[in-house]
Amino acid sequence: MTDRFVGCRAYLKRVGTADDTMVKPSKGRRRSGKRYAPRLVKQIIEYLGTDGEATAQDIYHWLIQRTKMSPTRNQLSNILKKSGFFLALEQVNSRNVIGNRSRCTLWGVDVSAAEKEGFTVVPSERKW
Repeated sequence: MTDRFVGCRAYLKRVGTADDTMVKPSKGRRRSGKRYAPRLVKQIIEYLGTDGEATAQDIYHWLIQRTKMSPTRNQLSNILKKSGFFLALEQVNSRNVIGNRSRCTLWGVDVSAAEKEGFTVVPSERKW
């Protein structure tokens, strides 16, 4: 009898049943699913377009004016950072109405990733 075997059936005959060799999945595994809200990503891509760039504050105020179900600032920052469809272009200085200064990140669309997922990206023509 030789120790060589070919294919899975020969291995199972030599080792035992299929139940003996199966590996059980570990508990607590992350569910498969998207890490972003497709509706919000589509709206943000629509706002930015291919050549557009804006800060998270601008995007947030645009979403508030446009929709009733707008994300919180924390949700928006998570979508921009973790979804993979947006690129942090640079840090810019800005001032608010009172005159306080802050540094904001300028965001743009990663066109290849967005089109790969099925989002259509068109040049932006902002209306305001």
